[in-house]
Amino acid sequence: MTPVREQIDAIFRPHPPKKQKVLAGMAQRAKQLEERFHAKARHRAEVREALSPSLQKLQQLVGLDAKTAKKLELLRKARPRQLPPVEVPKRSDRIFSSSLGATIVPPYDWDWTHKDEQGDPPEGQQIYSADANSGTMRLDANVWDSSWVQVDGAVGVWLIAPLGTATTMIITAAPAFSWSSGGATYWDSEAESLAQFGIVVQRFDRQSGAFIDTIVENQFVTLWDTTVHIIGNFYNNGSTTGYPLQAQFTGEKDYFYTVWVEGIAYASGGSSGAWAFLDSISVPWISWLNT
Repeated sequence: MTPVREQIDAIFRPHPPKKQKVLAGMAQRAKQLEERFHAKARHRAEVREALSPSLQKLQQLVGLDAKTAKKLELLRKARPRQLPPVEVPKRSDRIFSSSLGATIVPPYDWDWTHKDEQGDPPEGQQIYSADANSGTMRLDANVWDSSWVQVDGAVGVWLIAPLGTATTMIITAAPAFSWSSGGATYWDSEAESLAQFGIVVQRFDRQSGAFIDTIVENQFVTLWDTTVHIIGNFYNNGSTTGYPLQAQFTGEKDYFYTVWVEGIAYASGGSSGAWAFLDSISVPWISWLNT
């Protein structure tokens, strides 16, 4: 541990909480994600069922030409691939000199992953990993034939608000990643690829360590949300050396807080398939300011 990290811990992070207490909060987060995922899946299934008679008539009228059939079959057999790593700016632990705040770099305190799926997604092609020691993640969702998958990953730290009750905590981070999205559908309602990043903050009782609630989760940034309806396909890729994220909440002296930088990749397959790859994700730093 560096001398700067020791000073940060003394100010913002005294008496570390137990891991099982902290992960109880993310277990509640997983339940919320599952409820949203299955509600979305039910909606898509209802849409497909409602459109099925009309799509069957359209298919009989238009048919499937050999060129399109070959292209869809190739997309259906697509596999997740490791995208080139991005260059991540180097940062160091530091304490702000003009205000009460700090930046810490990996290793972080904890990591967390979660997956939801429906239908029959291909085995071994849903990748969801997170490593607190390096501050890295990889989230790949790859599906076909009307199945759905969502994978989530996060790295996190804990802290207190040293200025006490009714003070403002401002959290910032800038994950770097490479990404690829795509999909195709034919005689189906739609195929979708979606990815998001955001900051999740959870509150715990400082004395007992018990989880109380999630106080920040609605500030996720949608990186992309691409859908193709009935007939069509799409593909895109790129990278960024730092995507800015920010959240704030009111700090109180009787609680400690966990701050997670979380990524989400979601794919809903049409009659061919879809994918959402967030590869070589790096969270090089997490900063906070108590005012």
